[in-house]
Amino acid sequence: MSKKAEQNFYETLKTAAPKGWWLQRLENLAGAGIPDLLLVSPNGHIIWWELKAPILPKRDTSLFLGDSQGLNVDQASWQAKAQSYGIPVYTVVRPVDSREIFLFGAWAWNRINSLSVYEATLKSDLKTDHPRDAYRFCLNEAQALGLTRD
Repeated sequence: MSKKAEQNFYETLKTAAPKGWWLQRLENLAGAGIPDLLLVSPNGHIIWWELKAPILPKRDTSLFLGDSQGLNVDQASWQAKAQSYGIPVYTVVRPVDSREIFLFGAWAWNRINSLSVYEATLKSDLKTDHPRDAYRFCLNEAQALGLTRD
């Protein structure tokens, strides 16, 4: 994964952010493992996104995030801890040279690195070509769990 690809992905997400959302990029500003992006919805719900922009393998049986583009140990540990506290955290993936976005909830922190391309397509919580769908999905999940302010 190149930093440029991840930066381009961030810019796409930033441009597509619905009105009223606050996005704060954190990469390299905070401690090890903290996700790349902090989002705050218009109703005050906090959501964390770890961004990945891998080069997608050609074979469906190959690793979705490749051998070196997945979550590192610190990122996986952070997501596991966040999940234990009920904090919404997602790994949001847009392969290089693709418009498709895959969203994986914190459940995947210990599985995402071992998913094949085929498995990732089946097991992602959301697969879309439209960045705004990712925002809607996360907000709907938060509302379903009763995590948003009224």
